[in-house]
Amino acid sequence: MGTQIVVKKPLLIKLIKSKLEIADALDKSRKISKKDGNALLYSTASVSELSTLLREYEKEISMTEDDSRPIERKTHLRDEVADIIGEYHNELLATVPKKWSLYPPMVLFNNGTFDTPDWANYFLKNGTTLLFDHLSDSFFKGYTHYAVNKPIIEEDVMRRPFSLVPLHGDFGPEPTTQMFESPSGLDIERTFWCTVTQNGISQEWAPRYTMFSRGNITEKKRLLDSYRNLTGEDVVDLYAGIGYFTLSYLANGATVYCWEINPWSIEGLLRGLKKNGCKFCLIKDGDNFDATTHSEALGSGVNAFVFHESNEHAVERLSRLDLAIAHYNLGLLPTSRQGWEVVRRLESHKSKGPKVSPALVHAHENVHKNDFDQIVKEIETFFDGRVIQLNKVKTFAPDIWHIVLDVQLQI
Repeated sequence: MGTQIVVKKPLLIKLIKSKLEIADALDKSRKISKKDGNALLYSTASVSELSTLLREYEKEISMTEDDSRPIERKTHLRDEVADIIGEYHNELLATVPKKWSLYPPMVLFNNGTFDTPDWANYFLKNGTTLLFDHLSDSFFKGYTHYAVNKPIIEEDVMRRPFSLVPLHGDFGPEPTTQMFESPSGLDIERTFWCTVTQNGISQEWAPRYTMFSRGNITEKKRLLDSYRNLTGEDVVDLYAGIGYFTLSYLANGATVYCWEINPWSIEGLLRGLKKNGCKFCLIKDGDNFDATTHSEALGSGVNAFVFHESNEHAVERLSRLDLAIAHYNLGLLPTSRQGWEVVRRLESHKSKGPKVSPALVHAHENVHKNDFDQIVKEIETFFDGRVIQLNKVKTFAPDIWHIVLDVQLQI
């Protein structure tokens, strides 16, 4: 199955055709045609492959799978791998993955695939260049980096991917403790960064230093769909990361006050804010931030206040301001309980009045399915509020769910 590309601007037809030809992704058996004033081009590549190759034109084109005629190309990664290593390597071919995640320009495989002892021995003898360059040419067009993803250490509050295993491509210098905790500008510049667009929102991160949670896409979509008009409302995100939920609130018009302690996540967040056209103010631990600073920033168009410090300072920072906090986002796993008390203290300082609406807390937790009722009672008691919805996001282990509790607070 190939892809039909609808090109809206005539001046781009030749440029896109040339790019497809260079990548050997143009379906030469089909002529360029016109429909409803737009040009139609056809490619032998998939939509996901072309989203990387043609990402600079994403606003001027649209793409759909083209099943009007079969395309003769290999559809299984195993076949492409076998072309290089041979069919007789059964122990290697048995662990070739059937699923992967695409984060341009990186392909991320799951644990237990290209990181097995057998593959380690193969790469030691043969290197990685021949195999992965072949995959970049034939299967993952436009992708240059390959890695295996291993589980995040749950006890690490900075959510760092210590176990990411680079397979091929330049991922930058080997991480050190100093680089994790206090990177220099040169460290950030030399490090490999990748991107993804979900729900029309672009994000960027350094995979050796910060995680990316692909499964959060459903919760991001829920926030975008459930709270469409947040203009004039304030949101507090106590665990911003690279902007998983911060960017969704901003997309719907909110002013966001967010906290993050990982310097690499801060850099990714700032890059995401720039990519999505948000104006931000960065406040570091120890920086002055008062009502005057806040007012001047708002007056200049700032809609994201990024605090690079522990969220324990949130009460001190925000209690001096007259905010209309509508949402508190607590997106830390396996538990966000540390943030519960921060929210309760912030609420005690919030202005009370006839026009103030009750805020919602969105608390993320990993909970066994048999303990759902217990966590609902516990969080309702803690906040003296009411759980209006329990959202199941994804499973982490048998019967262990990542859930989001929407708690409506009292005024």
